[in-house]
Amino acid sequence: MDPKIWNPVLDGVGIILAIGIPLVFLWRRRRERLEKLTRLTAGLGGEAKVGWIGDSYVRLRSAGGEVRVRLLPADLQGADYLEFQHMTPLGFNLSIAKADAASRTLQRWGLFQVVKTGDPGLDDHYVIRGSDPARVTGFIQGPGRREAIDYFLRSGFNLIQARPDGLVAQKTAYQSSDFEPARLRSHLEQLGRLAGKP
Repeated sequence: MDPKIWNPVLDGVGIILAIGIPLVFLWRRRRERLEKLTRLTAGLGGEAKVGWIGDSYVRLRSAGGEVRVRLLPADLQGADYLEFQHMTPLGFNLSIAKADAASRTLQRWGLFQVVKTGDPGLDDHYVIRGSDPARVTGFIQGPGRREAIDYFLRSGFNLIQARPDGLVAQKTAYQSSDFEPARLRSHLEQLGRLAGKP
């Protein structure tokens, strides 16, 4: 075959493959998220929204406000994140995670600033960071919040975070049992307690 004809054909096939393979992958990931969100919607009610690349969630309305249960893609090879978000902004930044050897070492070296609450059970087991230490400490000492923090971080959630758009509990290694209606309701109840909106 004439190279003048063959090279453009190969270029065209290459372009089709370069665009087509990622689109097929994205379509499969979207379909998987849709199936999981359909199970969530069946268990909780609410409204499902599935994005092609990013945001996919079930929106629930309760007396305490709006809650979103999200499935967020980690990356093209990684697993999705499961995230429960109470859409009530706190007005300050907050991050709570389990303490590990690396975080303790960084704290000792002064490279990792943490908020000390005065509660050894919290300060020894969790890394608490925030933009306003007095507000963070006051928030954590609110009724039922300590128990909600323990609940999430002992249930395999790896992060509790206050963002400008609400309070989030995030789990990277979620399991199918996290989608069982009783378990979902328990997560949502604890999130409401944490947000101060039972």
